[in-house]
Amino acid sequence: MRRGCLNVKRLEYEASVLASVHGVVRIGCHEELADLLRQASLGDDAISALLFRGTGREYDVILPTDRTWNQTRLRQRVFEVGLRASAVGRRILIVPPAELRLQPRLRNAQKIFHTKTVPACGDRETTTACIDARGGEAALVECEAALAGPWSKERVFGLVYCGHLAMDLEVEITHSSAVRLRNPYPDWGWETLGWRPVQAV
Repeated sequence: MRRGCLNVKRLEYEASVLASVHGVVRIGCHEELADLLRQASLGDDAISALLFRGTGREYDVILPTDRTWNQTRLRQRVFEVGLRASAVGRRILIVPPAELRLQPRLRNAQKIFHTKTVPACGDRETTTACIDARGGEAALVECEAALAGPWSKERVFGLVYCGHLAMDLEVEITHSSAVRLRNPYPDWGWETLGWRPVQAV
């Protein structure tokens, strides 16, 4: 496999992990948008286009590689395609590659994504009671202790992944990391992840 293709696959993986831990579902590749990018001389080895669903809406996500993003001419083409797609009503997000690799956020998201396990029956209620008893925020180790049985940390991560709990991924995850209930109507925007919305003027 060519190096460019490997870079694209890595970007798709990183974007999918980050989005999923924030409660956003990757639907798949966006072929129509990818065709527009190819027509703008942005080939498969330089860029990717994915479709995500979050907060009840679908979003088209453009993932330029470093090679594309670091060349002003190519980066401008990315925004031109994004603006054209936005003008016909698509919700377009452009993700700088450095934003995907921002640490410790990506490392934390990978930790949750790869070590999570399916919560046991009653885990959600137990952790909710634990968090409520501590004023709306509990340490990870306290949530683990509240859960009976094995794989307690992995089950907490499972609740984060399922969208019931939230953790701050901008600081390294430790035993004392704060765990909170996730707002069912999240007020954070894609800008929190550095995913730039493109709006037609």
